[in-house]
Amino acid sequence: MTETIVETHNLFIDSSQANQENGSNGSDYSFVLSNAGIHAKSGQQIRLTLNNFTLVRTWTSVNTSNQTFYLCTKDSSGDVNGAKCTIASGNYDTLKSLSEAVKKALNNAIEAESTGVLQTLAEYEFQVNEEEDLAKTNKIHLKLIKIDGTTPLNAGDNPPDIFIQTFYEDSDSYVILGSRRINGTVPSTFEEINCFDVSSAIIQDSDSSYYFDVSSPYGAILHSFPYIYLRTNTASYSYSSGTLNAKNSTSPSNLGLQTSNILAKIELNGEYFHYEAGVERQYSIRLQQHTLPEIRLRLTDHRDNALPYEPGQSTDGNAFFSAVIRVDVLQGAIANKLESQPYQPPIYDRFLSHPLEKIDLGRAFYQQKR
Repeated sequence: MTETIVETHNLFIDSSQANQENGSNGSDYSFVLSNAGIHAKSGQQIRLTLNNFTLVRTWTSVNTSNQTFYLCTKDSSGDVNGAKCTIASGNYDTLKSLSEAVKKALNNAIEAESTGVLQTLAEYEFQVNEEEDLAKTNKIHLKLIKIDGTTPLNAGDNPPDIFIQTFYEDSDSYVILGSRRINGTVPSTFEEINCFDVSSAIIQDSDSSYYFDVSSPYGAILHSFPYIYLRTNTASYSYSSGTLNAKNSTSPSNLGLQTSNILAKIELNGEYFHYEAGVERQYSIRLQQHTLPEIRLRLTDHRDNALPYEPGQSTDGNAFFSAVIRVDVLQGAIANKLESQPYQPPIYDRFLSHPLEKIDLGRAFYQQKR
């Protein structure tokens, strides 16, 4: 069906002063459009198209969205207990520097809980495994050893009961660590599940000391935010995977294809999230409503969570975006009246020449034969 653009409006948006309007902020901006008089009549639709978008990435690659995981062990009764580990926020340029940060997070948890839930690990510590070529394996490799001043590990020793766990609904840490993930939230009672691989046999180091290898099963990466989502509050005819609209939930009821409020997915390019529309309308949505009195633009991650800004950064800091959105009112081609020629049956050749004058059923021929 062909369509005609009845009217067009360009919205030039800058959210740097959004906190002055309607309780908005730099990454969640609502503004009124009632004075623009954008209205679709019967047989018309409103279409939003993102023409341009720019946002400077001002958060670190490891941040509140992906820095937590859990170190667990068994107590003397055989129950599994765990403590939260937090990777320090920051930009890690190499896998080795990220491995050092993970090591420190584990050791900090052991130290903090040396007389608590991790007391059975009080004599142990983690080190980065220099024996492994981290750049080649692309995995996090750590050594689990005995700390100085304690009985060192010996050949034939078994590893202590340790379980490193990452939970999908808690954090994106499994993405940067390259670990397995556990669906669900952090439980009140931990189980014997390991998201890392722990060597069952003791290993001898090049200096003749012994250690257990603790490594990620999959390749680790240095960030988990390669793109962001621009969302609106307008009902449209767009659809997306349910996980993109379900916050952190992994409930089956939130999975599958669902209606979506996503206008665009914008990739990270260096220090900027930038998008420039091409010839085609890559990111456009048709609205179900016939008026556009106001619009809300909200920036989120893939979980529909707010971006990991520092407190206050979106109100009085440098967390803001600029964009150009084109608003078209479309008129579809509507047939008001169905007009067609009456059906004319075909005339067969035998009726076009020498038509029968009368029907005699062969009587004349029969009489001649007699």
